[in-house]
Amino acid sequence: MNRDHKLTTRAILIATTSLLLIDCHRRDTAGAAGSRRSVPKVDQTVTESVRQPRPDELWPVPKRASRIDDHMWALTLVPGHWNLRPKRRSRTQLVYEITSYDETGKIDSGPSVRIVQLEYTPPRWQPLFLQMVVGETRRVWLSDTNEPRSVYDVELRNIIGVD
Repeated sequence: MNRDHKLTTRAILIATTSLLLIDCHRRDTAGAAGSRRSVPKVDQTVTESVRQPRPDELWPVPKRASRIDDHMWALTLVPGHWNLRPKRRSRTQLVYEITSYDETGKIDSGPSVRIVQLEYTPPRWQPLFLQMVVGETRRVWLSDTNEPRSVYDVELRNIIGVD
């Protein structure tokens, strides 16, 4: 890939992210100003159906969880409602929300929404995203000898720029 192509790709990524942020800001200020324009609400059914795990639900990993790799397992909490999946080398953007829990089941970080190309996610997370469909939420367990054990809830919210 030549340098001009990389710069063009990076410019498109920045422009897409900027437009999304501007649109979100415009919707927030329209609702706050008391205008009659309706602001779309987040689907609360998905959020309410995913609850914080109890400490006894964290470790050991449940037997019904599927193994993603040697140190990662995942369990579907909310099935997806689309047939849309990410693909490798497709230049699409993943929009996902991630929440991290400590060993007692309390939220360690998040929930935070991220927008990124599949190739720029950590390599160990790529097989997970390739298996997910839009709207799906999975609980993910990571157990690595070099890092502390971690539990995450990951929701694939959207895929932008589907090929």
